[in-house]
Amino acid sequence: MVLDKQNLFSEDQAITVTAVSTNIIDLGTDATGTPTPNNKDAEILAQVTTAFVGGTSVAFSLYTDSDVAFGSATLMFTTAAVVTASLVAGYKFKVPTLPEGVERYVRATYTVVGTHSAGAVTAGLKEMGGVSTGQ
Repeated sequence: MVLDKQNLFSEDQAITVTAVSTNIIDLGTDATGTPTPNNKDAEILAQVTTAFVGGTSVAFSLYTDSDVAFGSATLMFTTAAVVTASLVAGYKFKVPTLPEGVERYVRATYTVVGTHSAGAVTAGLKEMGGVSTGQ
């Protein structure tokens, strides 16, 4: 697995309550203003890097918007809530590839039930074919 720092939503981001990712990924645009074509099938990785303690569960969601401020964000998908007992270091959320209809900017949201005293996630777009998926 290869992750490019420019394509990370989160890098060991502590998640104790519901939060958005620390980073927003700018997919860039082609001449028509649509996201760069090689991004449309990009794989997404969301992996626990520090085991979660306390709380009940965490779900991973992906949002997109044409505005970097996410004033009119669109939900692309949400995973099933994963119970804390499963959220050990190395656990990977089951996420699809970057969906059709994605706009220029994307970010993740971690929806927490309960309050965790520990837990961290690294998430981002994987490189495809040795070529970075971002700008």
